[in-house]
Amino acid sequence: MDRIEALNRIKILRNDKRSIRIIHYSCESFYQKGDNFSPRITSICVKNFSETQTKCFSIVDFAETLGISASQINGNYNALEKAMLDDFFDYLGVNQTSNWVHWNMRGSVYGFHAIYHRYRMLQGSPITLGENRLFDLAEMLKSIYGKDYAPHPRLEKLCQINDLSMKDFLVGAAEADAFDRENFNVLRMSTARKVDLMSDILRLVFDRKLRTNNNIVMQKLNEISIHPILVISGILITVITGGYTIFKWLVP
Repeated sequence: MDRIEALNRIKILRNDKRSIRIIHYSCESFYQKGDNFSPRITSICVKNFSETQTKCFSIVDFAETLGISASQINGNYNALEKAMLDDFFDYLGVNQTSNWVHWNMRGSVYGFHAIYHRYRMLQGSPITLGENRLFDLAEMLKSIYGKDYAPHPRLEKLCQINDLSMKDFLVGAAEADAFDRENFNVLRMSTARKVDLMSDILRLVFDRKLRTNNNIVMQKLNEISIHPILVISGILITVITGGYTIFKWLVP
């Protein structure tokens, strides 16, 4: 994706904010499964951008609804996961024509295709979204601001650059550890936090206020009401004045 295409994709979203659904999900570690097994999904959160409402589909919620205790979740995992994904795909069907904003959910191991595959493994029939309805925020930011717009891991670092709250945010290793400890509620909270953060980032992009490694100095100057042109002019005046002073000192 080049910069012009990314800017056009952002324009589509900005012109139809009511259609934006921001999605993220958590699952068990990719590296602990054999080649013939897909990672189990623990929670999927979707945020309605214009209404600022978040709907979460999680193992914990369905266990509670069915009267299954936390200690019994693992023994009933497939049934709970199937019920959770049934509910998610019902929601997806109703919102099939929305624009779905995500963070690197393009792969077969992690992404929409991984969710489709997991649902099929549980004997479900997934509704699939058209590629034109999928908007990879991570990819668009890289195309617009340059590949060095934030250090890795980019979502975490970009949030820190923009002073966004990281409460409940888990990095990849911590998520895998939470799954191993069967701390599914913590995973749900982390997933919900990440869609909130993605929403905040998208809003900053719309408002042209997103700070990145490439524009943070200019953004800081704007925040203290100093126009960058004035700063550059001041630097030029200083250089010219200093040069003239040196010239007078050298030439009698």
